[in-house]
Amino acid sequence: MNWWKNTRLFPPGIDSANQNGQHPGQRPGDIPTWEQRFEYDEGTEVVAPDGLYYRCIADHIASEDFASDIANWVVFGGVGAADTNNQEIVLDGDNVTLRLRKGTIGGVPIPDSTVVLPFSTPAPTKSGFIVPGGFTGSPAKAAVVFATPFADALYTPSVTMLSPDNYSPTVESITPNGFVINLNSKSSPTMNVDWTAIKHGQY
Repeated sequence: MNWWKNTRLFPPGIDSANQNGQHPGQRPGDIPTWEQRFEYDEGTEVVAPDGLYYRCIADHIASEDFASDIANWVVFGGVGAADTNNQEIVLDGDNVTLRLRKGTIGGVPIPDSTVVLPFSTPAPTKSGFIVPGGFTGSPAKAAVVFATPFADALYTPSVTMLSPDNYSPTVESITPNGFVINLNSKSSPTMNVDWTAIKHGQY
């Protein structure tokens, strides 16, 4: 009986020595390295030059370098985060937990395992607060000045106020250096006003 399992790389009827497979010579469960000018099918998984695992999202012929080819791929794991040992690799719905299962070494089963991936980086965020005395004018306003500016004004500021200060604050004058909190009230608050600023984009 054949001990290898069927995968996207090795569907039924294709074994590890079959030269008709998309990646001849690969063992079942192996993830090959990305190659320039190679014809990739949607769903194919590779190890890219940056050391991460990527899954192909469109049929295409690879570019001369991976940076030019990146739009055709989505990352799903990191080399060094897990030794696959011919295991099935399943990414949980949380997009963080990588499950390795049904693996073998020399035909001997090994225990299933999970790895938490460094899958994404949180968006750059700044936060702080304005003391009640920091608001002046009518309506009462206060300027938030970042210690380190953002590269641009593409971020979302938000303001949090606690009872009994039931105002409806808004933000205005958004720049890379900060923004202005408008309490839309003639009265200054009695408690600190918290603020956050989250950069736009996917990280």
